[in-house]
Amino acid sequence: MKIGNSTLFAAFVFVSGLAFLLPPLWAASAPDRQQLLNSLIEEAQKEGELVVWGISSLGDDGAKAYGEAFKARFGLNNLRFKYDTAGATGEKFSRAVMETQMGLPASHDAMYAPEHRVISLIAKGGVEAIEQWETLLPEGVDPKYASPPVVAGKAFTFATRANGIIYNTKLLSPKDVPLTTKDVGQSKYKGKFYTAPWTTYVNYGILVYPKEEWLEIMRAWGRNKVSTIRSRGGIERMMLGEFAFEPFSNTYYYFQFKSKGDPVGVAFFRDVVPLSVQMHIVRKKAPHPSAAKLFTLWATGPEAVQIFEKYSWTPNMYLKDSRIGHEEATLIKQRGAKVVTWFDNKETLDQLMWFTTKEGEAYEEEIGKALKLK
Repeated sequence: MKIGNSTLFAAFVFVSGLAFLLPPLWAASAPDRQQLLNSLIEEAQKEGELVVWGISSLGDDGAKAYGEAFKARFGLNNLRFKYDTAGATGEKFSRAVMETQMGLPASHDAMYAPEHRVISLIAKGGVEAIEQWETLLPEGVDPKYASPPVVAGKAFTFATRANGIIYNTKLLSPKDVPLTTKDVGQSKYKGKFYTAPWTTYVNYGILVYPKEEWLEIMRAWGRNKVSTIRSRGGIERMMLGEFAFEPFSNTYYYFQFKSKGDPVGVAFFRDVVPLSVQMHIVRKKAPHPSAAKLFTLWATGPEAVQIFEKYSWTPNMYLKDSRIGHEEATLIKQRGAKVVTWFDNKETLDQLMWFTTKEGEAYEEEIGKALKLK
């Protein structure tokens, strides 16, 4: 898949001392791979448990199906699989940072996170590398599939989130949906939309616009918006006619609400489509590290992705067998939209790392003020 002017599949990119690695072609012999797997499986059986903090939208039924498929794949029938769907990403990662700094055992063996939190926790030493992952990964990802980003052998992509415009088709026709992020500041959209209470996805705008120009675009959004609401609650109210649209919404909500027969539409800004990469990591000092490593690798592959997509409506656009991912990619192409990701090239990765600096943190705070998030 082309992203901007380059592909995602470069072999090595080094940023601020972190190596961002994408899987190479595998040449390991089957006995070597099987021997490594058998060792992990044997240790996982001894550990007897796996505690994962994951995406809440998977739900209890999805978590059960996820766990049963994982255990069946490796013959871990007696493993206690616990999948925490309680949410509270900020709280969970603050706790992970605290545990790392104090040298405490991890509360979760494996965790999910979008890339910006992954980078932060890796930098603080809270993530365990999976040794010889290049050899082990084919057990989760068939080489015929496109290779998703992997960070330094420590974080592995299992899902993606494309961000676009969710709208009420009874209040807004497809031809009246804003074409670009700049259009949202037009007077005709004043009072018709809300924004989510975070800057995660609007930060991607600096990959397309100069920073000060992007701030001005966000200030126009702030002047025109009605309120600040979490996406799911906002979309539920939108379907009842309270709002016309939400810009930069996770588009998996479109598929979820469409399945219920709601008047929901989806579109993408032509100038900026953020593609967020969701990753699993193995925590440093995880009580059950071998089980966590097996799970993290398995979760990148088609079997796991299809289960995850079925229950959470969240695809992996890097895998050809992702039904929703394919549909999203088609809609984006039809719109003629520009997809941007922090993994596009060295410069975009530098921009992600910039947000961890004092200057970047101050800029993100300015974006929050522009959007009137507080």
